[in-house]
Amino acid sequence: LADGLTDALRDMLALTNGLVVVTTEKARMHGARAADGHGTSHVGHVGAARAAGLEVGVDLVVAGVVEVRERDVAIRYRLVDVDSGRVLLAERVERAVADVLRLQAGAARRIAERLRVQLSAEAYKDVVPEEAVEIWLAARGKLRFGPGTDPAGAYDDLERALAVAPRFLLGHASRAVAAARCALAPFDDKRDWPPLARAAVADALAAAPDVP
Repeated sequence: LADGLTDALRDMLALTNGLVVVTTEKARMHGARAADGHGTSHVGHVGAARAAGLEVGVDLVVAGVVEVRERDVAIRYRLVDVDSGRVLLAERVERAVADVLRLQAGAARRIAERLRVQLSAEAYKDVVPEEAVEIWLAARGKLRFGPGTDPAGAYDDLERALAVAPRFLLGHASRAVAAARCALAPFDDKRDWPPLARAAVADALAAAPDVP
């Protein structure tokens, strides 16, 4: 399961522009090296992940642990900045053992998406106020499909982010997505969403006229 998840995650991240993904062979080599005599991997620890990253020569490391129990499987993973040792992202995903194949594909998609969002945020932190980036990250969480989805709340958050950073392109794009989802589904019937969606899309296009 761990090898399959690693391969699936590598393939998905390789499709992200600007990312160079270390080969699976190197990743497995360092995962094995970080294991103790009982075969328990410590690659999930920040220190081990950072050491592996320094040795391989990468900027970021995705370090994770797969736990298989009687009735379910849990995946814990972290995104570690190799230079500073800072944990940029830490999450846990659990599924029933019977869903292990769907878990592999679904977890890889979820991890890849969260990493893309986090990497986008890191890229903007030097040019956009950190407050706006943090608000955007919280809003992106509300835009995820599934339990807890809240496009109307995300729209309100993104309004605040754009008040802080009016030229924040990711904020404009996400606000347009939030408004469009509210216009197409009954998430919030207290506002007239179609005009808000049209305005948000127009603002996003105006903010980035050169983006195809």
